[in-house]
Amino acid sequence: MGRLTDGGWDMCLSGPYQPKSQCLVYSFGISQDWSFDDQISNEFGCHVRAFDPYISLPEHEHSELVKFFPVGLSARNMEKIYSGNVIKLKTLSSLLEELSDTKKTIDFLKIDVEDSEWDVMPEMLRSGSLDNVKQLALELHTKADTTIQDYRLYLETLYTLESRGFKKWTYHLNPRCTYHLPDINRYFSHCQEVYYVNLDYLTPDQL
Repeated sequence: MGRLTDGGWDMCLSGPYQPKSQCLVYSFGISQDWSFDDQISNEFGCHVRAFDPYISLPEHEHSELVKFFPVGLSARNMEKIYSGNVIKLKTLSSLLEELSDTKKTIDFLKIDVEDSEWDVMPEMLRSGSLDNVKQLALELHTKADTTIQDYRLYLETLYTLESRGFKKWTYHLNPRCTYHLPDINRYFSHCQEVYYVNLDYLTPDQL
C-alpha cells in the first residue's frame, strides 16, 4: 500500500487478514507522505486514524475516510518542546480510549516513529493495547552506537511480541536510511521494516 519506495507498506491479504469495508487503520508517522493512508482507504474503504505531531498540521479531515491528529505515540502521556512548539505524545491505550476504539478490531497498525518504537512497544504489550490488532507493521531502528545491551532489550521485546501470538511474515531493509562505518568503509542500513500478523485471528484449521 502506498509508494513502492520509502512511504509504502506491505500488507497480508490472505484469509482473515484481507481488509473489508469499514476496516480500521491506525497510522503513526506521516511525514507529509499520505500514499499509504490514501490507498488503503480508497482501495478497501478503511477508516484511517493518522498521527504525527512533527509536521505542523492541525487536526483535520484529510479525506472522507482519513482523519489526522497532531499527536505522537509514546510510552506515557506527556508534552514536550519541539522546534519551539509544545507537542502532545500519548500511549496507544489512551488514544484507543479517547477515540472509542478500545473494543474494536484494528485491521492494520503502522508504527514509524523514528527510534521511539523500542520505548512504546513494551508499554503496548503491558497494557494489552495490541490484543485487537490483526496486522502490525514496524520500522525498527538501530544505530552505529547501539550496544549489546540495547540489542538484548530489543530481542526481548520482539520475543515477547511473538509470545503474544504475533508471527513475523516478511521484512526488508529500508535502503534510504544508512550509516557509514569508516573503519571498515562500509554502509549499513539502520531501518528494517518488519511485518506481523496476529495468529489469534486464525481458526485452528488455518494454523
